[in-house]
Amino acid sequence: MSEAPAPTWLKIAAGVALIGIAVWAAVEAPIVYDPANAAGQRDACAKLDCAIYPTSPETKGHPMSDHSTGKTPMKETEADKAVRDGAFRVTGAELRAFIERIERLAAEKKDLADQQKEVFAEAKGRGYDTKIIRRVIALRKRVPDDIAEEEAVLEMYKEALGMA
Repeated sequence: MSEAPAPTWLKIAAGVALIGIAVWAAVEAPIVYDPANAAGQRDACAKLDCAIYPTSPETKGHPMSDHSTGKTPMKETEADKAVRDGAFRVTGAELRAFIERIERLAAEKKDLADQQKEVFAEAKGRGYDTKIIRRVIALRKRVPDDIAEEEAVLEMYKEALGMA
């Protein structure tokens, strides 16, 4: 079974998309620092407002330096690594504490839901309609004016339908 040829608009859209991708790749290609051509790259970046070679007056020193201070970034020492690792351990311990609290609250929530089921089962055993009890509980949570307005609209709709 042969497939129908693609419509012309689809061919044109595909061609435009390919051209767009080629242009994007040419413009957005990553700029790599080349010491042999530093001046040329700096000029090209200045024209493109590039972040690698910022042209602001506060930028000094090597073009790949820390732009805010003009200094080359310092190497990380063992003490720096210990502080960083300690910070991650504290964060891990704090995260574990949050998770454990949430798990405890979920367990308490489940216990309360089980207790609610028991109360509903007891009420049903005594002959009460649990569906109506649930509606009464929902009504008690609401503002009395909202309940009265809803009941008035309900009565009006029932009258309109001949149900009153």
